[in-house]
Amino acid sequence: YVFNSILIATVTTLCSIIAGSMAAFTFSKSKIKGSKFTFNLITIMMLYNGTTLAVPQYLIFSTLGMIDTYWVYILPAIPSTVNCFLMKQFMDEAVNDTLLEAARIDGAGVWRMYWSIVMPIMKPAIMTVLLFSFQAMWSIVPVGTVFSEEFKTLPYVMSSIAMGGIARSGSAMAVTVVLMLPPIFVFLVTQSNVLETMSSSGIKE
Repeated sequence: YVFNSILIATVTTLCSIIAGSMAAFTFSKSKIKGSKFTFNLITIMMLYNGTTLAVPQYLIFSTLGMIDTYWVYILPAIPSTVNCFLMKQFMDEAVNDTLLEAARIDGAGVWRMYWSIVMPIMKPAIMTVLLFSFQAMWSIVPVGTVFSEEFKTLPYVMSSIAMGGIARSGSAMAVTVVLMLPPIFVFLVTQSNVLETMSSSGIKE
């Protein structure tokens, strides 16, 4: 269970950072027609939670044969609307168009600008996304898509132990401590960057 939680949280967080930063770079710095409209749609999608999407996600995973696999955890969490929104707003403020234009004149391609220029500047936003994504995935409990014990996570064990009542309170407290430590550690590492991102993402000239 611990291995499953660590694997799912780590892989999903890394994939979410890459997907969110690439989408933010496209929406913020590209001149593609319709990008503003598409970003507005993504912003509207922030209104929907996981419960609303549970039935269509189950139908999709069932059709693709992904029930009882790690994919039911990872795939829905990669295209995060919150991550895309935060990184796009931060990129609008932090990444200067003049800097990218100078890199383009020097012969840098899109991937070179994204990886060598934008990503280092985006460190505070990346750390913020890391915190939110890791915290969400570390506490995830499978609902209707995972039935095999082989693919269940630590929070599922916590809920099962808690149903044991007072007789299993000691085990429940031990699992609670294990669940608390990784998010606390990640927060301590990323807290300064989170504050910087929030202040930048909420200010418009």
